[in-house]
Amino acid sequence: MLACFQMMAGRPSENPDFYWEHLLHMGRLHLRGQQVAGAELSFHNAREQARLAGSITGEVRALLQQALC
Repeated sequence: MLACFQMMAGRPSENPDFYWEHLLHMGRLHLRGQQVAGAELSFHNAREQARLAGSITGEVRALLQQALC
């Protein structure tokens, strides 16, 4: 998934929720792999991307995931 983000670098997505949704998925993958630090970073970045996209739902979802770490 990280490789996909790197390929899209510099290209805006048509879906404003794209980045925060996928960062949440990446955080959950980190948790499954017992990588708590990577999960927390992904959830933090997801929250920031949701804030930039103006998505309150995204911010709440990211905060909930981060609280479960």
